[in-house]
Amino acid sequence: MADIIPYNFQYQEAIGTLNFNSNVFKVALYGGTFTSACLMVANTYNDLSANELPDGFGYSTGGKVTSTSAYMDTTNVQVVYDCDDIVWTASGGPIGAARYAALYECCNSQTIVYVFDFGANKTAYDGSDMTIKIDSNGLFRKIQRKCN
Repeated sequence: MADIIPYNFQYQEAIGTLNFNSNVFKVALYGGTFTSACLMVANTYNDLSANELPDGFGYSTGGKVTSTSAYMDTTNVQVVYDCDDIVWTASGGPIGAARYAALYECCNSQTIVYVFDFGANKTAYDGSDMTIKIDSNGLFRKIQRKCN
């Protein structure tokens, strides 16, 4: 399965609930198995929280705050959504096994914006990092239609 942008994100963005340049966003880690259909309709952090990794060893329930931004790429007529790389350092034991991570708005709507699918379980052992590396071209892009 590939990374997913849930349907609800687009709706929340359209009605003005989400602002990548001012809202606070977190990334949380999840174990277990989800279907792509489940992830597409996951609306909020609470929809996935039953499979979130527990507190401990460098991971805190609720996830980690990350800086986000959105800007217009006028050359390609696209809105670029971006966030910082996310890193957890395991301390005193392992973090994981995590199969997924979700970027979500954490203070108001708790809307899930993006689900990372690692393709297999990832574990960070004591003293090592679990890193989600964001592409240098942004997390994702949304094409804007030109009016004729």
